[in-house]
Amino acid sequence: MRVTLLGHATILVETADLTVLTDPVLGDFLGGLAVPCPRRAIDAAGLPEVDVLVLSHRHHDHLDVPSLARLRPRVNTVLCPDDPLVLEVLAALGYEEVKPVGPDHRVELGSTELAFTPSMVSVPEQGLLVTTPEGRVWNQVDTMFDLAWTPQLHRGDRRVDLHLANFCPILQNEALGGEDTAFPAALYGELLEVVLAARARLAVPWAVGFALAGEPAWVNAHAFPVSHQRFVSDLEAAGFPGRAALLGPGDVIELKGSGSEPVVARAARPELVRALDADLGPLRYRPGAGIPPLADANPFGLAEESIWPLVERGLARAGQRLGEGWLGSAEERLRRWKATLAVTVSGRDRELHALIDFGAERPRLAEVPGAADADLRVQITASGMAAMEGGTAWDRVLWEGWRASSGLFRVGAGGHVAAPPRRTQGRTGSGELPHAFQIFFGLWAPPERDYLMGQVRRALAQGG
Repeated sequence: MRVTLLGHATILVETADLTVLTDPVLGDFLGGLAVPCPRRAIDAAGLPEVDVLVLSHRHHDHLDVPSLARLRPRVNTVLCPDDPLVLEVLAALGYEEVKPVGPDHRVELGSTELAFTPSMVSVPEQGLLVTTPEGRVWNQVDTMFDLAWTPQLHRGDRRVDLHLANFCPILQNEALGGEDTAFPAALYGELLEVVLAARARLAVPWAVGFALAGEPAWVNAHAFPVSHQRFVSDLEAAGFPGRAALLGPGDVIELKGSGSEPVVARAARPELVRALDADLGPLRYRPGAGIPPLADANPFGLAEESIWPLVERGLARAGQRLGEGWLGSAEERLRRWKATLAVTVSGRDRELHALIDFGAERPRLAEVPGAADADLRVQITASGMAAMEGGTAWDRVLWEGWRASSGLFRVGAGGHVAAPPRRTQGRTGSGELPHAFQIFFGLWAPPERDYLMGQVRRALAQGG
């Protein structure tokens, strides 16, 4: 079995029976907001015919519509989560052989078994475990893996030979949301524990191989707290029983039989992928770096007269959803805390302010003349909100086009100060509250499919 690393979450697995490609991202992504880090060039024409394309989940750095459009003629079968949005995108792109699979699902093709490992996060998401007589590869992708599931990795007393590991908590929402961006030691410890439990012969930090470019590049200093190099050295310090290695695009790992050590060949597929640089500098973690104030530069080029009607439409929908109990159990928790949420939509020369009082008998979203005093605050650019309303933007807004903060607490008898339990990244507990932007976005949230279907139309118009 041969595994070729293509950058970020994309790998090519070639077995005696089939060729598997995962989460294909062939160029820049997130609507052009993100660049692979390190930079690399993939020659899609050099890819072999893909027997099975595997998608891990719907996030746009894994479900990259332009790449999927280019690859469609060369792919036989797609295995993906049973996610209606993913299935709709694939159908619209013309994929015919699409099979939804879930965690614990196994597919046997000759002597190759593809098994799907679960995740604790809220979106349908799964890792991939490939087993052949030559070895076993676990592509963990972004999944948060519960140690109770570890026996799945060692079925038949087989050891994992290659572990492409989730190694870096991403703190982008914490930075934008006014939350703690100090090093997430507890969460990082959980990720290390998973790698130690998997006991692979070779572990490689993987699937966080991008940086934001241009104006939003300030996010890089806050969002990526663990470097690839640090992860490798930390595994060694933790007593990892295998070998940890820093590998990159173009490197190849060969598995030659049960009990054999993986063999690494550097830059071994230049006809397929070439590393353009080895610089991971954009991912240096500097939590003390400043977070710039939010200003609307209208990067989407929207006509000024079109912006505010779209903003008003989005706020009207948020108000309607609030009356329909759209937030579910989170609204009840906000009511118990008598929380107030202030929303500011900032344009080039105008601001709109609104307030929700969740402690009221019938909470509603009401425009107010100026910035209100509130427990929770959200600010979003007018052009970003309008572009999402119109289906022409998504990633840029969610990665950079908002700010939020929380000062929710209550004082009781004897001066006791109480605050809601803190949110745990990637998971939601019954006592936790979403951060302020998640509350607003949960009410407003234009259909993500409008954006993705727009991408599909543009990709098809360009001939894939």
